[in-house]
Amino acid sequence: AVLHSTLGREKALREAWAASGLIEAVIALPGGIYPDDRPPSSLIVLRKGRAEGAATLFINALGEGEFTGRDSRGNMVRSLHRAVIERITDTYGRWLAGNGYRDQTHWCRSASPADIAAAYGNLAPWNYV
Repeated sequence: AVLHSTLGREKALREAWAASGLIEAVIALPGGIYPDDRPPSSLIVLRKGRAEGAATLFINALGEGEFTGRDSRGNMVRSLHRAVIERITDTYGRWLAGNGYRDQTHWCRSASPADIAAAYGNLAPWNYV
């Protein structure tokens, strides 16, 4: 909930990160891809030295996990195919290089700090794509 919670200090932290330019990317992953049956999770990529006002890349891969069965405890097990992992890394690489990147409906969007501020500091990728 750290990406979108309005309780506690999370909102203020997100807004400070977004304003500072530290957040380079946020990548949402489906639940069940880790052995401990975690719910959906997100990777927040921070990079020092980014220019103030730099955009943030949002990738929403929540719907990309494939159900592969249940573990011995009955928890759902999912996997990400190599093609999905390559799509994530290709999208990120193109965005970083400024070479052939384009926003894609339901997949990715490059958002400005003003876009993030307009969303009250919400960093959930599904909010942007």
